[in-house]
Amino acid sequence: MTIDERLERLAERHESMTHFVELSAREYERQRAENERLFAANERRMTEVMEGIARVLYTVQQDAENIRALMRVVERSA
Repeated sequence: MTIDERLERLAERHESMTHFVELSAREYERQRAENERLFAANERRMTEVMEGIARVLYTVQQDAENIRALMRVVERSA
């Protein structure tokens, strides 16, 4: 194999590697953007879930207070 042939092969490999790195960088950026979008959506959903849990907890606490009040009424009338 001559030096010219080796240089030609080296140039082809360099071009292939450059193309691969460019494609990899674009794919990385695409995935990063998608992950950021998904993270933001998950964060919004988690906030909604936590707010729902807080509402349920508040309702349960109110129910417990009402049950205790009813128990006191029953105890007084017994």
